[in-house]
Amino acid sequence: MRPGANIAKLLHRAVILASMAAVMAFITSCAKKQPAAAGEPYTYDFFAADTFINLKVYGVDDPEALCKKVEQQTAELERVFSRHIEGSEVSKINAAPEGEYKVSDELAAVLDAALELAKATGGAYDPTIAPLVSLWNIGSGNERVPPQPEIDAARAKVRYENLALDGNTLIKLKSYAELDLGGSGKGYMLGKAIETMAAAGGYGVVSYGGNVGVYGKKPSGDPWRIGIKHPRKESATLGYVEVESGFVAVSGDYERYFIAEDGTRYCHILDPATGWPARNGVICVAVWTENAVRGDILSTALFVMGESEGLRFCEENGIAALFMTESGISQSPEMEKIFRKAS
Repeated sequence: MRPGANIAKLLHRAVILASMAAVMAFITSCAKKQPAAAGEPYTYDFFAADTFINLKVYGVDDPEALCKKVEQQTAELERVFSRHIEGSEVSKINAAPEGEYKVSDELAAVLDAALELAKATGGAYDPTIAPLVSLWNIGSGNERVPPQPEIDAARAKVRYENLALDGNTLIKLKSYAELDLGGSGKGYMLGKAIETMAAAGGYGVVSYGGNVGVYGKKPSGDPWRIGIKHPRKESATLGYVEVESGFVAVSGDYERYFIAEDGTRYCHILDPATGWPARNGVICVAVWTENAVRGDILSTALFVMGESEGLRFCEENGIAALFMTESGISQSPEMEKIFRKAS
């Protein structure tokens, strides 16, 4: 059992577009356009970081300029976090031998959260999981079930303790340590998008695939209602998180997966402890937080932990999380305060 601790990628575009509704805010979405009538949002869609991104903006004078600013900002951050873009900051770190390296404020912020939560979750989330991600290659169209010796060899390279962070200095203790920030980088991008849009005034919703953030206050005074998609029923929801602010992150087995020749379904969320895709009965996990990076990481870690261990971890640490298994829905005490089941 992993210890609890007190703490207060390639995808085909068609796959991403199909899974974009894993979390959805209840405001009508459409392609880039001006609002059709007063009171409707200005909506803006774009694709970045292997993710379909949707912005909904209310109450600003030039929403198009604001959305384009967010799009450019996201592209710049992708060049920091992506291990697939040649010359990105992460790709350079991955290719470098052991040693000390100065990193950007953005990368330092994500690594700080990633390493803290890797330790707190006993490695259920591990930012050095890149060797296993590359080996399984789920979502590429060329997936396979690797032989156990290959899994063991890749898993031996996955160990978050091979990295340390001191301010903006990353200490790489093993040359083979490689970062994959697919479970944290998008959270950071979402958080920065919300910051940028909130600074312009108004209010709105931002969706980065399975992660959603809200900002500002509705004129009606009503809380935001963020729907969590049912992972097994098209166009249905499990229910709604009612909040004044913050972020909802969802990780599920339906986002990226493949069916092996023997009929076994393997999802893209890998368990660092085994080297295999997580298979513990969990279908999806939804987490609400006030910090987008932490929410992104926690949804992955809790999925790997499984329902029983994950709920215990949430209760120990005051985390609002929902777990769905084939048996139904279970929630942490903090999630029970804000989640409303669909009728």
